Amino acid sequence: MPQKKKRKLQASDFFIVFVCLGVCFVSLWFFWKDLNSSTTRSDVDKIAEISFKRNVAQRKFSDRVVWERLQQNSPLYDSDTIRTSDGAEAKIIFNDGTVVEITENTMIQVSLATDGSVNLVVDGGNIAVDTTATSGNSSVSLSVGDGSLVKLDSGSKLVATASSENQSSSISVQTGNAVVSGTDGEVQSLKKGESVSVEENGEIKKQSVTVTSIAKNLRVFKVEEKAEPVKIEWQSAQDSSEEEKTVRVETFKDKDFTQMISSFTAQGSSSVEIEPTEEKIYWRVYADGEEDKAVEGRIQVVDIQKTVLSSPVNNSVFKYRKEYPLLRFNWEQNDYADFYRIEISSTADFSQVLLSEDVSQTSFSTSSIGKGNYYWKVTPHYAVNNIGFLSSSDSYKFTLEEKTAATPPVLMLPSSDAKITLSAVEQNVSFAWKSDVKEADYSVLISSSDDFENTVYDFKTSQVSFVQKFNIQTLPQGTYYWKILRRSDDDDEEVSSETRTFSVAAYVPGENRLVYPPDNYSVEQSALLKLPFTWKLASEFVQQNLSSVIQFSKNSDFSTIEKELESDSQQTTGMNLGFGTYYWRVAVKDDSGISGFSSARTLNVIRELGGVSFVSPSSSSKTVIGENEEILISWTKASGADYYRCSVTDADGKIAYKNEKLFEPSVRVALPDVSSSWKTYKVSVTPYTEETDYVSAREGDVSSIVFEVRNPESVKLVSPLNNASYAGLAALKNPVVLSWAAGDTPVRSNLILQKQNSDGSWRTVQNIANPSTSVSIERLNEGRYRWTVTASSSQGLPLDSKEYGTFTVLPIPLLPAAVLNTPLRNQKIDGQYLRKNRSITFSWQNVSGATDYEFVLYQVRSDGTYRNIYSQSMMKQTEVKIRDLSIFDVGTFEWRVVAYSHAKDGFEEQKGSISSSRFVIDFALPNKVETVTPGTMYGE
Repeated sequence: MPQKKKRKLQASDFFIVFVCLGVCFVSLWFFWKDLNSSTTRSDVDKIAEISFKRNVAQRKFSDRVVWERLQQNSPLYDSDTIRTSDGAEAKIIFNDGTVVEITENTMIQVSLATDGSVNLVVDGGNIAVDTTATSGNSSVSLSVGDGSLVKLDSGSKLVATASSENQSSSISVQTGNAVVSGTDGEVQSLKKGESVSVEENGEIKKQSVTVTSIAKNLRVFKVEEKAEPVKIEWQSAQDSSEEEKTVRVETFKDKDFTQMISSFTAQGSSSVEIEPTEEKIYWRVYADGEEDKAVEGRIQVVDIQKTVLSSPVNNSVFKYRKEYPLLRFNWEQNDYADFYRIEISSTADFSQVLLSEDVSQTSFSTSSIGKGNYYWKVTPHYAVNNIGFLSSSDSYKFTLEEKTAATPPVLMLPSSDAKITLSAVEQNVSFAWKSDVKEADYSVLISSSDDFENTVYDFKTSQVSFVQKFNIQTLPQGTYYWKILRRSDDDDEEVSSETRTFSVAAYVPGENRLVYPPDNYSVEQSALLKLPFTWKLASEFVQQNLSSVIQFSKNSDFSTIEKELESDSQQTTGMNLGFGTYYWRVAVKDDSGISGFSSARTLNVIRELGGVSFVSPSSSSKTVIGENEEILISWTKASGADYYRCSVTDADGKIAYKNEKLFEPSVRVALPDVSSSWKTYKVSVTPYTEETDYVSAREGDVSSIVFEVRNPESVKLVSPLNNASYAGLAALKNPVVLSWAAGDTPVRSNLILQKQNSDGSWRTVQNIANPSTSVSIERLNEGRYRWTVTASSSQGLPLDSKEYGTFTVLPIPLLPAAVLNTPLRNQKIDGQYLRKNRSITFSWQNVSGATDYEFVLYQVRSDGTYRNIYSQSMMKQTEVKIRDLSIFDVGTFEWRVVAYSHAKDGFEEQKGSISSSRFVIDFALPNKVETVTPGTMYGE
């Protein structure tokens, strides 16, 4: 069914739209004005004025509960409350000249007493009060949040800090005198260089150190990469009987005072200069040993650049005739300047300044300057810290030239030899020109001859542009000449511009043409519904507001129409056609029927791309992969696919892998969280084709399979447990058993036992190939050991133990030292002894656990060295009888006994401590000892 034509808009519709838009703009303007304005009152008198930076100060009237944003130089009234936010700096100047500077996060209430003196109430934050410029002798009363009261004399300065958290405060007098009254009635008088702290309980304590030179929050300007040094001066308070205290001045990078920059010490009152090297420097000053009472502050370094002049640019030239022109000077804004001084001089060194004005805006206009060469510059003024004027801009030169005669108008539009196409429908033709005369009357002359005797049109205007409607009937095809005539008070006579030509051609109706999709375009049937068909109608059809007709046919001559659709726009979607090749075209429809057919294009409706078949892994398969090993995912190629989208998710739907554009039908994926237990994954692959000029993007079916995967189950060490220990003798007599449990069945394994060297390295002491799951290691000596099992599966996957087992074999304790019996210690053997004893018997007590003994006899030389004269080992008995006395000589002898424990195979298992004793032979022995027959012995 043909669609209805669009309804034409009426004049009343435009009027309603303009009225609604106007109401919206007016409402937005009032909202903006309300948001950025501050209230002024006529019912009370102004007591002060506030100036600040960056709109961070708010005011609340005493009879209201709503806070409002303040404008620069806003008036303040009696009992107003002011608060500042982070980074704020504000200055309040009272009518009597009292100045109060407020830093960030401070709340203060201002009021006047009946005698006209200033009353201040501080509820948290930092303020500085200056009464040096106060008129009269009135004082300032300052009430702090902790309840204390400060009276500041005229001609004085003080700095006060109030904490809203612990209800404490500190007051420092930098100039003049002040009186502080605590909540307990205590009164303390302060003079220059003295400061006190008011504790939470109301007690007033005098501070040891008072900083007198700078505020606690100081802003320093850095110009051209350099900031002036900051001088910190202080006064130290002490009794006359006391020695001057050592004062420390420290600077830090952070407000917690942990990253120190510099440290200075001085005796008593002194000063020090600090180089501002950081963007923010935190300082503290305190007497030695009184760090908890330190005076703290912050220096903020602000990097400011020279003011940049915008216009007029350097070496500008202004021409005028009769009247001086209005010159407008502009420059870039400086966020920290409170006003600017613009200077205009006739000399480059500004020795002859013709004009000097202080302005708060970034522009200035004047028309009082006559012809000549001039120079101008701008200097910002900084009220912060009373810096004043600083860092002037570069100076720019400009010139004013007086013209003796007015310049003729200069033609702009139409350009020279312009071609204008007109149809039967009227259209705008613009004429524009430039003129250096402000007020004038102009005539726009259009002629078909260059001598303007055949003037076609003569339009009058007082503007420098003109728009006239023409069609091909009112301005026929041909060549035309045009110029401008100007009449004004500045002109002595009528002034004519140059003459230009333009040509007019008749509009030739265009053809309807197809835009998208291009000829021979291919699209899937499912995507056809979303495919936009666009075309462009000839302009005359658009102006006549004719409907479009789009036709589809399987024949190039459109003898059979498969689908026809009428549209009021030049685009349509939602086509539903079967598979195959189609021809399509557009035309327009009016009361006489369908006409103006475009040339036809072909369209191919193709089948969907389809899906893929998986090659690896197979569906529902179970695969064992090595630790950190990638698994191969591959599939068959989809016919016509340019790339694939592949994703792998676990059983909980969490994405383990995703790639939006794979050009090959395979990918290796490292799956996360794979362990020795089976884990289920789902892999999905979708084929795609790239969109080209002749084929739309195609998306195939999603193909998915589920598979399981796990890591091989590694060897698990069972015993000994980590850091186990064995008694040294037990490990020697009984084997240490190493046991483990195999996960997946290995086809190759090795047990590796290592011992730690004294330098911490390890050496392998055992390497057993293909052992069983339990191995006994015999006769391990003292030391620290570690062991592991390496293994691999039939697929070559490593099954190594993931960690080492460690154990320690403790030292073998020594057997007890043998108790020596005879000879007695230091016994003297002389001739009398030897006449009774034809041998020397050495005996000792049996040692528990010993299987044998070692006996050694030494002669002690005069130089203290030893000579072995007799030894015997592997002795079972506890006695040695030496009958050959010829081995002895006069002198000192030492004999030693060591107990041993040996296994049956002779392996030494344990050793005892050395037992030793000495005896002395004090006479010379004969060369040959002759014995007598002793007769029948008792034992015989």
